[in-house]
Amino acid sequence: MSLREIKKQKTAKEFMEAINRIVGKQPECKELRQKIKSGKSLKLNPTNVEKEAGKAYGSTRHHASVLREIERINDHNVAKEAVYSQGVIGLKVKTKEKNKEIKALKEKLRGKEVEVEMLKRVNLNLHSHCLELTSALFDMIPQEERKDLFERQITMKSDNVTSFKRDK
Repeated sequence: MSLREIKKQKTAKEFMEAINRIVGKQPECKELRQKIKSGKSLKLNPTNVEKEAGKAYGSTRHHASVLREIERINDHNVAKEAVYSQGVIGLKVKTKEKNKEIKALKEKLRGKEVEVEMLKRVNLNLHSHCLELTSALFDMIPQEERKDLFERQITMKSDNVTSFKRDK
């Protein structure tokens, strides 16, 4: 193995260690630590890897394996975000559907409440009409027959009732 290949492998190893530190959010580079402290997100890209490894700008372009690793990690993170956003979108769609269903059920409930109120008014009118009709019919019965009418109804209803006499 030539000296050039050994140095290239050593540099690639330093880049991989830098990638691991960036992914673990534990950079050694002062500039990247300040970025994390200020609350900014630390992106995994070739420039940040070069800074973290202490190498010159553009030096990662000679290391295809390092670039593939950066791309693989970023693609994995994008895939996670895509799955997450698909889940969120699905939940939003379900929420909209449920809200429409709730709105339709509320409208149906309002219609039923209006119908119940109308039926209560109709029932009240029917009862008052029935009372008037009963009073008018009762007034048409002669006074002598009214007493017999009630006694006859009482005796008809008491066929199955046994009466007990009280001892005084």
